Amino acid sequence: MKNIVIAFLMIFILPMQGMAADGVVFRNLKFNEALKAAKKEKKKVFLDCYTSWCIPCAMMAKEIFPQKECGDAMNDQFVSIKIDMEKGEGVELAKKLAIKSYPTFIIFNADGTEVNRIVGGSTTAKEFVSKLAAAMDPENSLPALQAAYAEKHDFKTGMKLVETMMANGVDARATLREVFDNGQEFERYQDNVLLYALAMGDYRDPLFDHLMEYKPFFDRNCGSERVNRMILDNYRKGMYLVCAGRKHDYTVEDVKKAVMLSSLLNMPIDNPQVHLVHIAYFVIQKDWDGMLDYYNRFVAVLQSNDAFRGIIDGFILTHSKEMSQEQRDKAKNYFETRAKSYQFESKQAENYSKIINDMK
Repeated sequence: MKNIVIAFLMIFILPMQGMAADGVVFRNLKFNEALKAAKKEKKKVFLDCYTSWCIPCAMMAKEIFPQKECGDAMNDQFVSIKIDMEKGEGVELAKKLAIKSYPTFIIFNADGTEVNRIVGGSTTAKEFVSKLAAAMDPENSLPALQAAYAEKHDFKTGMKLVETMMANGVDARATLREVFDNGQEFERYQDNVLLYALAMGDYRDPLFDHLMEYKPFFDRNCGSERVNRMILDNYRKGMYLVCAGRKHDYTVEDVKKAVMLSSLLNMPIDNPQVHLVHIAYFVIQKDWDGMLDYYNRFVAVLQSNDAFRGIIDGFILTHSKEMSQEQRDKAKNYFETRAKSYQFESKQAENYSKIINDMK
């Protein structure tokens, strides 16, 4: 009986052990311990910088690193560790290494010098292994790219340098502007140029203003709808913070600029998120009369089944304590009118249903 049990366990346990060994082996070591192990084993250190809330981090841990292709590429040349950048030694490491986004994967020599880093997740093991190979290429290191760009000053090398500078937490705005200004007309108007500029300095930065001088060319090359969405997405979250009364660093002029941009972007006016920007302008000025008038003119006519519509209506409640009694009466009237509209829609739907039911 004992031999049967052992044989049964071997059938299930051995395949599981093989599966575990196929993927990347992450060791339970602190950073300095990993460096010592790498020195002893003549390897490099692979550091997975993650957070508990990062979905791409979890995806990499669950779907990509366990695959044999990653294990074959990494286990023989790295001491691999993963550290939560919001816990324990990760907090100081995140500051020291200037981690700006997650996931970030950093390769170190055994003496602690950084080789290169990979920012962002991958959708397949093959894609990640390719990124890893590129990161291990000495020509793709930050010093090598800086030297190459200083020699060539070409657009392709410059954009690669900007990307690597950003991954290493280095301000690359001046470099990006130089690369853009010196680029050829056929290569300058890439969506990555806008994406990098907005990621580093947002719509309030002089670099953004400079690029907007060429917006018609970006529109033609990337599509105006995509370009407009990139710009709106850049300040949409910030405008939500203003509207919700949360901590932010926007001034009245900053919000005014967002309003002007939204008007010029020609976004669909039936999209509640577009109205978010205009509402933020009233909120930051504490112009409650103007805000309530805007709701009655433009928000009241929006579709009631849009989830974001409910969020927008909630901003009135958020700031109702700051309003005068007269203004609160206006707010109350707004919601009463909305309630009547809901009742009408409900009654109309009920009647239509009855008509269909009575048909023979």
